[in-house]
Amino acid sequence: MLLNPGPTNTSARVKQAQVADDICPRQPEFGEVLATISENLLRVVDAPAADYAATLICGSGTAAVEAAIASLVRPNGRLLVLKNGNYGERLVQIARANAIECDALDPGWAQRYDLDALERRLTAQRYTQLAVVHVETSTGVLNDVASICALCRRHNVESIVDSMSALGGIPIDLPALGADWVAASANKCLQGLPGMSFVIGRRARLDDLAPIPGRSLYLNLGAQYRYFRDHRQMRFTPAVSVTLALDAALKELLEEGLPARRARYVACFETLHRGMRDLGFRCPIEDTQLSRLVTPYLEPSHPRYSFELLYSELYRRGYTLFPSTVVPPSSSPIASYFRVANIGAIVPEQIRGFLDALAEVSRAWMPLYA
Repeated sequence: MLLNPGPTNTSARVKQAQVADDICPRQPEFGEVLATISENLLRVVDAPAADYAATLICGSGTAAVEAAIASLVRPNGRLLVLKNGNYGERLVQIARANAIECDALDPGWAQRYDLDALERRLTAQRYTQLAVVHVETSTGVLNDVASICALCRRHNVESIVDSMSALGGIPIDLPALGADWVAASANKCLQGLPGMSFVIGRRARLDDLAPIPGRSLYLNLGAQYRYFRDHRQMRFTPAVSVTLALDAALKELLEEGLPARRARYVACFETLHRGMRDLGFRCPIEDTQLSRLVTPYLEPSHPRYSFELLYSELYRRGYTLFPSTVVPPSSSPIASYFRVANIGAIVPEQIRGFLDALAEVSRAWMPLYA
């Protein structure tokens, strides 16, 4: 059972979708699969197909985010990145790798963004784009993306939302959210497999995206969109089995319904969070900030504790955490922690099984904290 924040547990239906006759990805039949995926992604975010398009990219979620940033910020543009965790920092790294003028607004590790400070920054400095993480996977914090996008619209700044750990786990009405671009991947709350990602944005803007000299050939968002629009094929060879799995995962999600999936995830979170507290584990983040999709817990300070031991003993019992802890910057008041995710094809009863295993493993470290 995977309790890491992606890739997640998948259903038998999604796994079985990979077992198919060999197919050439240039065949019309495969183009129909790609078209169905694109249409269903728009349904997931309540975006009208007449105005929006989902552009598929073969690669991890970072490929989609880099395609958006590298394709949208022109040489005379300037990007503002909001970062309160590791994945916000990755946005900065992407900008620098593409020689993009970039500033960062950093309120501190896992801290809320000060919207007044953001408005002052947008007033004082010219920015063409702003990038923000929806659910910061390194902390589990749910950022107030709707308010941030509203400020972007007020200042005529294009918003790019990394919704990797949110899309599919939190209902999104894209026009109401106000984000210009949303990037995500198949292998988190969509319950697909790693290797396929996508960017959703307005067709009119995609039609006008011109190549930028010195930027990526493969991650050219406009070229990728237009090639599929004109040929119903991806420009470069896609991962066929992963694509078929995503097709099955999206159909499964739409049958379950976004509200029902969110309710299932929240029920898993409530079981997890209550059980972790009962065992004595402490969460360093306020409940009001938590996404209810991935949650951090402070490492015990007991002299016999080690994360390696915790990980290996849980793994031996059939439960997989992300195999490393998070160490916040030295300026943060938050100590090191491990994360437990409750996304994927899981139900509360399985969370209770994990808690039973954790109780057995952690008995030797009671009390957990000095």
